[in-house]
Amino acid sequence: DHGFSATNPKAGLYTYNPDRDGFDQTSVNLGLGFAFNKDWRVDTQFLQSEGRTYTDSGLGSNPYADLKSQVANIKLTGKLLPNWTSKVSLGQSKDQQKNGGSPFGDSHFNTTQTEYKWDNEIGTAVGTVLAGVERLEQKVDVSSDYAQTRRNINAVFVGLNGSAGAHSWQANLRRD
Repeated sequence: DHGFSATNPKAGLYTYNPDRDGFDQTSVNLGLGFAFNKDWRVDTQFLQSEGRTYTDSGLGSNPYADLKSQVANIKLTGKLLPNWTSKVSLGQSKDQQKNGGSPFGDSHFNTTQTEYKWDNEIGTAVGTVLAGVERLEQKVDVSSDYAQTRRNINAVFVGLNGSAGAHSWQANLRRD
């Protein structure tokens, strides 16, 4: 493998291994959009990355981590009124890590997050009102015990941004 040692002789006999600790990664990123008309469009994004990295855990072992990340999103954007733009989106990310080659055995750490979101921008005489709601669902799957393996976060938010001449203002409230 290409690379260099992840430790040096000063680390000590139990963590130093003079081998070459390589890293390899492949990724793809794709984005597509379609405008239905001048006021409405849909956009999608997808990213995937896979790789393997080697580390040191002393002589006689060659620990590695296989890593995989995926992110996908779809968003619909449109004007509900001439001064009101609304966005509805659904996104998900997944991270997977499998650790192997260690004298302590194999392990894994996987997470999934799903987000539902509705954003609104409304132009007013005193500035732009930003308002919306979102829900985030998080899950974890690990080889060790966790007291909690999932949680949901619901949020509502509102804000106002504006300016006049050399002055600007911003006020925001968010409740999770």
